[in-house]
Amino acid sequence: MPSRKKAKGQARKAAKVKKEEELLAEKVKKDEEFVREFVRVQIQRLQVNNQRSVPTICMHGFDPFPNDHVCSKFINTFVSEFYNCYIKSCSIKMIDRPAIEALLQIRESTKIEYSEVWNSSDKMKQVISYFLYNGTMNILDEDDDSFNSAIIFARFFEEWLKVKVHKSQACIDWPKVVESVGWCDKHSRVKYFWRRIRCSCLDEKYEEVKSIPKIGKCFNPQCTHPNRTVERSKLRCCSRCRSVTYCSRECQAEDWSVHKELCDEVAAARAEFDATQKTQPLGCR
Repeated sequence: MPSRKKAKGQARKAAKVKKEEELLAEKVKKDEEFVREFVRVQIQRLQVNNQRSVPTICMHGFDPFPNDHVCSKFINTFVSEFYNCYIKSCSIKMIDRPAIEALLQIRESTKIEYSEVWNSSDKMKQVISYFLYNGTMNILDEDDDSFNSAIIFARFFEEWLKVKVHKSQACIDWPKVVESVGWCDKHSRVKYFWRRIRCSCLDEKYEEVKSIPKIGKCFNPQCTHPNRTVERSKLRCCSRCRSVTYCSRECQAEDWSVHKELCDEVAAARAEFDATQKTQPLGCR
């Protein structure tokens, strides 16, 4: 039988462990509530039927379509399913791989119902134009969270258009899509929207950030740089697949076991694409 002193020590230790578990459970609960609210707000702000009821003076190149238009339905479905899918795989912190997985998963789940959008150059351009408009309005409103999301969708659909519809590119350039994931490097996002729409409404914002160096992301999840962000000029692509970027050889080596499968797939797709391009007559390219 333990001594009274030892028993008291064990009791204090057990009480401390219990308290820590309660605090952790409370924190998890608060985080989940925060995430759910964030997702609710993002879906509301990004869906077509929740835009401003009064037209703005400038639509930043966007030609509005009615709520029953197939592009409206596609956007609303995609936004809603993205966040519902994304939230299952990570916390509110926008990590690149879960974002990629969510984008591809929703493509699979919507490819039949919305094939006329996925396979149409005109409709895909309308979808991209909507997210450029949405992101621009949120920049002007200084709503950072929402324009972060708008740029992810706009860039993904731009890449899809080049790879799957126009067939002018072998693979989706994931670094372009996911370098905007997160809450850092706002100036690069302002530059992106200004260059895409060339709207004078963003001229003042652009002048404030145009001299700031572009920022990119290291694909190694264990990278020690803050938020894994580095000046883009200092990043290097994987020489084999050119689909991911790293800040150093050490980060590339550390991520190799995870990246290897994707590297094989992308390298094979690029080789097939290059071979096809070489055999096509110049007028068909």
